[in-house]
Amino acid sequence: MSRTIHPTRAARAARTPSATTVALVLAVTAGGVGATPALAAPAAPAGTLPAAVAEAAEEQLLPLPAGTVVGAGATGYLVRDLDARTYSWVRFDTGAVTELPYDLVPYVQGADSVVESVYNGLTKVRDMRTGAIVLTVDSNRLYRATVLGAVGSTLLAVFPDDATGREVLWLYRASGGTTAVSSATGLPADATAIWAGSVTGSSVGLSYTSGGKRYLASLDLASGAVSGAKESSLPRTASSSDASPTLRAWVNEGYAIETSLNLQDPKSAVTRSVPLG
Repeated sequence: MSRTIHPTRAARAARTPSATTVALVLAVTAGGVGATPALAAPAAPAGTLPAAVAEAAEEQLLPLPAGTVVGAGATGYLVRDLDARTYSWVRFDTGAVTELPYDLVPYVQGADSVVESVYNGLTKVRDMRTGAIVLTVDSNRLYRATVLGAVGSTLLAVFPDDATGREVLWLYRASGGTTAVSSATGLPADATAIWAGSVTGSSVGLSYTSGGKRYLASLDLASGAVSGAKESSLPRTASSSDASPTLRAWVNEGYAIETSLNLQDPKSAVTRSVPLG
């Protein structure tokens, strides 16, 4: 089901960060360990707010789906509502909200496709740019698989190999009205704990364990080849991570440690930690 909420105002909100949002981002990225981030700039006297700031403050009232933002692509972002056991996709340009009545939506960060899984039925990949179903797979074919998500019309699924104890990454692609299936190449023979990172162009970042060490690599979606493996410098307690040429970020999470967001300069390796409680 799809519903649109104030399209014009939503489009402006997607382009213009609010004063509170900017202050929070600056506080988190500029503060050191133990710093207390300010959530907003001091309030200005009544009637003195610049028009742009006043408009941005007004846009904060734009109704959006309840829940937590768990991913974003080029055209929108994914929100999960644990209480209602649903997901929603919100478009950046119009603010249109598409409700996905599923309690599990595997997602690859940076993609504009979501996986709609129905137990004992069909697993579908929906392109959220158009709303069209671009791939359909019999869910029985994915028995015991861990579905990582989808990019375009390609579904990524990891299957256990009971004979060897390793894992195999399979790619399901829409091809001329049928589904083409192939396994990824280039992974070590003992690869386990395979997981998808973010989309970069026509590739997806991968992480996996081999020989007791954690590695980061890149999966080419067209060929299914994995290359560029490097040993990960992230701690074993890192539950999620991402990186750019100027920033590496990860979340530390475990039973015996306090959850924290960690920001690192790749060149200097200087790391700042923000406790998340």
